[in-house]
Amino acid sequence: MMKKLTALLIAVLLLVQPASAFAEDDMEQYRSGTPWLCLALDGVVTEDTPVDLKDNFALAVSHDFYLNAELSEEYGLAGTVIDGNIATSEDIAALFADGVTVASEDAKLVKKLYDLQMNWDARNAQGVAPLKDLLSLLDGVGTVDEMNAYFLNTPVKDLLGSLYNSAAMFDLMDSSVVVGVAEPAALFLDSAEYGEYPTELGNMKRETYTALILGMLARLGYSEEAAQKMAEDAFAFESMLAPTILTADEERQADYFERVLNYFTRDEALELEGKVPMVEFAEKYYGTQDVWIVTMPAYCERLREIYTDENIGMIRNWLICHAVVACASLLDRDCYDFYNDTVSAMRGTETQPDEIIAAKNTASLLKWETAHLYCDTYVTAEDKAAVQAITDKVIATYKEILAEETFISEETRAAAISKLDNMIVLCMYPDDWSEYSYQDLSFRSAEEGGSLMEAVNAISEAALLRDVEELTRPKDRGRWIEAPTVFNCSNNPSANTINIFAAFCRGKIYNPDMSYEEMLGAIGMVIAHEITHSFDRMGAQFDENGEYYFWWTDEDYDSFMEKDSRMAAFYDSMTAWEGMPFNGAIMTGETCADMGGVKCMLRMASEIEDFDYDAFFRAYATLWAEKGNMYSVLSYLQDEHPVSFIRVNSVLQQFDEFLDFYGITEGDGMYLAPEDRVLIW
Repeated sequence: MMKKLTALLIAVLLLVQPASAFAEDDMEQYRSGTPWLCLALDGVVTEDTPVDLKDNFALAVSHDFYLNAELSEEYGLAGTVIDGNIATSEDIAALFADGVTVASEDAKLVKKLYDLQMNWDARNAQGVAPLKDLLSLLDGVGTVDEMNAYFLNTPVKDLLGSLYNSAAMFDLMDSSVVVGVAEPAALFLDSAEYGEYPTELGNMKRETYTALILGMLARLGYSEEAAQKMAEDAFAFESMLAPTILTADEERQADYFERVLNYFTRDEALELEGKVPMVEFAEKYYGTQDVWIVTMPAYCERLREIYTDENIGMIRNWLICHAVVACASLLDRDCYDFYNDTVSAMRGTETQPDEIIAAKNTASLLKWETAHLYCDTYVTAEDKAAVQAITDKVIATYKEILAEETFISEETRAAAISKLDNMIVLCMYPDDWSEYSYQDLSFRSAEEGGSLMEAVNAISEAALLRDVEELTRPKDRGRWIEAPTVFNCSNNPSANTINIFAAFCRGKIYNPDMSYEEMLGAIGMVIAHEITHSFDRMGAQFDENGEYYFWWTDEDYDSFMEKDSRMAAFYDSMTAWEGMPFNGAIMTGETCADMGGVKCMLRMASEIEDFDYDAFFRAYATLWAEKGNMYSVLSYLQDEHPVSFIRVNSVLQQFDEFLDFYGITEGDGMYLAPEDRVLIW
């Protein structure tokens, strides 16, 4: 059996070219980007690459990095942000190292989960039995009625998937009301990849998922012929559904919420679902909801058509294929290595060490318990106070920017400032941790006969029950959604909050030894970026209470969207390399936030005597210094976040302060004429 599994793994390694392997002759085609060289791709910069601050600021500031930095073998990336991400994972792993004792109940819980992952003797003894036990619940399911019984009667901790993500939530348009919500189930690929023209990245993912499915089914005892049929069924089923699901690009458009906020009465939702137990499944846990939001009704209509006894075998195979991919890394060493090595081959990376993977999984599954231990160990009250002080200053400065903005009327200005006044800042970590842990969660250790899969399923069930309980209380806009160990910052428009996570505020992004200019160029810029998201094309659709409400005048909003379109066209004119244009239509939210962030920082700088602009601009360029292999770059080109060097050059060239400080004039690569600039705020 394992020889067959190894053969499949080798096939994947040969099929998916390591994304970091390029001969110098091959690299030349990737040096044709406009208006700047694609610094994001490792190997593009050579000793012969011209370096001139006035032509390519990102390259000039970080030339040694782009020329010499080695990519992380585990991530296929190098740069300031990835360094911080790696450091966070290592810090979390250190919390569970041998010899480290823990005292609190939260700490004991996360240590138990970590130990379950690292106990290879127990995992190997259990083999694939934990997954086989759950798959056995699908044995013999051959009709719609039997499949519905599986969905509705199986304990949620043992359920291997569903045809719909149905639950309940606070209504985006009126947070005093709880509504049912139904969204399509996740596909292996973006829905666009099932069309006539799949992308290179999509093909890589399809090949990898296919290999994972075939390898895991072989490990579970299925014949090669049966496994092939099941994989074909899974992708065939998804191909039927994909045309009814918004693509990733469509989800990033300004009309996204308008498209997905489709309201139905309960009776209408029941009629729409047909025999699919969409409403019944949610009501089993969340209770009866009189109003439902069905994000993509066409999906429901299509599913209703194909949810027949004749297709149940295909649907069962689809559920099994998703389950074996999702659960592979939770089983024994062979399955764990097969999963990680196969995915790493696609990404052109090496598999991360066991302790790092276990630490990341623990932080993801028991996020609050891990975060509490992390913050107690690594973060000080002084750090929190310092970051909060910067945030307060940024908000005050942003209010000045809104007060002076010329393209909006007084009515819209008042609503925008009210939104800023009512913004909640979740800074570093909660002041009170008591509501952020699973009080009644328990699972067995390996010594008690428990398995990792059993623990993961118990945590998933506890998370669902906590979601149910939270909906019994009024919506709390100040409640943390993500934990402080997330290496990021974010804006939640449906609560009107910005979230500055502790893990992000360390190292080169924030530390108390940085100069004030460096702080503004790094953490200050990120904070202002997140505030600007409240006024980008998505955030602008939510009011001061985090509700989906149109607070603009029609004329002002038309002007705003005209600016957004100009920004999209600006990025559409650029290419990563010949034949690979940027997708400006999905990038304007992030670029609006970057430009608004820098504008806010420069306004703060103007109030400081002898401000060191060179240190500030270089700190900003260093923040986004990043390069990676082909997989990472292709992923970025389908992401709403611009690749790193674009975030530096195209943003800074919008500002006279930058151009004037470095003496950049017409004819220089970094120059942009005033009439061509695309600032929104």
